Amino acid sequence: MHSLFVAPTGERVRQSMRGASEITEDLRVVAVAIQLYGIVHMLPPPFRHYHVMQYMTQIYRDTRIDGEQGFLLSDGRFARRAPAMLVARAAGQLIPRTDGYAKGEISSRRELYSEDVW
Repeated sequence: MHSLFVAPTGERVRQSMRGASEITEDLRVVAVAIQLYGIVHMLPPPFRHYHVMQYMTQIYRDTRIDGEQGFLLSDGRFARRAPAMLVARAAGQLIPRTDGYAKGEISSRRELYSEDVW
């Protein structure tokens, strides 16, 4: 079983990206993440957001898990779903769908979901 990585927010982990100008080919989506109470909880591929929620229910036993869902980027920043989609698209990380949509179609959604990248 993988362990849950918990990172405090700060200079390296931000609530969202400041702008598209920071997107480079080297920047990649590396993990699913949920930010709650200023802490980013993440798990590496192939985990989904619900796996992170399962771990978080063990940490925050009597708290509703309603943090901001997003992704951890290769430079250590947290990005919400929409900015993460821009990063994944620029990095060529989007994969063809195996079910739902039309098989083989690449997502044209505005927001990124883990199913779009792994």
